[in-house]
Amino acid sequence: MIYDSGIWKIELKEKTDNFRQLISETEFSADWYFDEEEDGWTGSYKFFIEFQKYCFYSSVITRKFLESNRLSDEQIGANYSVSYFKRKTEKILTKENFESIEDEYDMTNELKKNLNVEKICHLFIHSFIFNPKLIEYKIDKSLPDDDIENWEIDGISGLYVNTDYSKEKEIYYLDLKFITNFFEEISNDNIMYYSEDRLTGKIIRSRNGPNEKLKK
Repeated sequence: MIYDSGIWKIELKEKTDNFRQLISETEFSADWYFDEEEDGWTGSYKFFIEFQKYCFYSSVITRKFLESNRLSDEQIGANYSVSYFKRKTEKILTKENFESIEDEYDMTNELKKNLNVEKICHLFIHSFIFNPKLIEYKIDKSLPDDDIENWEIDGISGLYVNTDYSKEKEIYYLDLKFITNFFEEISNDNIMYYSEDRLTGKIIRSRNGPNEKLKK
């Protein structure tokens, strides 16, 4: 149970600001995992690890806000439009037999779906696939696309993600800006008005004043 959510929301805002700064400062390299010249992980892979940590921490804290009734009715009722792609194969996916997103999902047909705060958090917390979408460019445009040595990594634009449950049906795509904006919105959500109907037991937790109509 979280009692003083203000402290946690300030920290969530700080982590979001720090992660945005990391996005702007990270130098991505041609190699994704290991850099022999630097004798260790590349800046690209280190960034991805920090990306994972940011998403997991932020989603767990947000879910605790939900469980502790520390988000407003407006925030809980908000829906967010996200992209998703349907499954095109029928085998049961496991960590052992999963090879690539393109093999399992129809990435040529982008669809849209609305998800609420809880479902977005569950995507991170219960993630099965958690793969970055890399920004890549060809060094020599005259060479064929299958020449892997001719590609440079210039950043990460977003994330392909699904859960142990949704992996059999679809995979979602969340871009980097959406993710940071989403958690920033959570950190800025403050309950300004609280009311309980003694007859029905209905409780209102609003970030608006008592005279403002709740958004539906």
